[in-house]
Amino acid sequence: MRAAVYNNASANFSCRRNFAPTILNSYNNKKNSTSSLFYKRKTLSPNASQKDSMRTVENIHGCRINQLDPSNFRLEFLASFEGSSHSVWVPSKNVAEDIRRKFSREWWALCREEKSPNFSALMEGSGEVLVKARDMKNRSPLHYACGIGNLTNVESLLANEAEVDAHVIFKTYYTIHSQFSLKQDCEGYTSLHIAAGYLNTETVEILLRAGADPEVEDDSGRSALNLVETLKAATPASTTTYTKRSRLETLSTLLRNYTFEEVVPSNIIDSRISDNGGVEYLVEWMDGNHFLFIQISF
Repeated sequence: MRAAVYNNASANFSCRRNFAPTILNSYNNKKNSTSSLFYKRKTLSPNASQKDSMRTVENIHGCRINQLDPSNFRLEFLASFEGSSHSVWVPSKNVAEDIRRKFSREWWALCREEKSPNFSALMEGSGEVLVKARDMKNRSPLHYACGIGNLTNVESLLANEAEVDAHVIFKTYYTIHSQFSLKQDCEGYTSLHIAAGYLNTETVEILLRAGADPEVEDDSGRSALNLVETLKAATPASTTTYTKRSRLETLSTLLRNYTFEEVVPSNIIDSRISDNGGVEYLVEWMDGNHFLFIQISF
């Protein structure tokens, strides 16, 4: 097993945590070398024969984006070393691929657990980076939290600015050990598709309140509402399917309440000044619905 080593005697890192993934340089072992990776600085001692003390990275306990200057950002891992109880922030390029993959596997395992205190602990210090991670199926931690209906994890991920729709085109996301340019997951599902498909009503409501778009379509052209209606059509109303049918009805109503359609106004009846000082107009709609005061931009 390859292991990264780190010059513990000359550790000196900044602790700023700003995030700019489009500038981040990912680890790239171009020569596929099997030798250990080293992190060194010039020896501060005037004694040229002094040897740096080197230690082996044993485990990773977190990750962060460190802003070195206004245009230079670096991914770092919080690493512990063999024979030491202390952890130090280490540039990602100095951590061997096997150690990074181990951390990646452990993180995705936590995302699939219904309850795990380790998930919350890791999110406290590394959430800004981990929410941007993608697995080999292009799914985010939010996809998995929504699938199992873990409301605590869903809210924690959203609080750390997870992409609620995970529907990004021409934008680069970084996995823990490599990078991909992607949109949604490998089937085009957003987190809302996943939550609705698993009938996690409370999760769907949290996502919608967080701004999830119920009209985003997957690769087959289905929105989350279309998915629910398809499942409902395949679930006959009977005593054995009552619970499932009831949840599908609730989901359908919830998604419809957050779905908007374009309706053309036929006439403006009146106007008034709103509480915020803007002008509201009493509108008559062509579809015959009730008159409604709304603000209109011309």
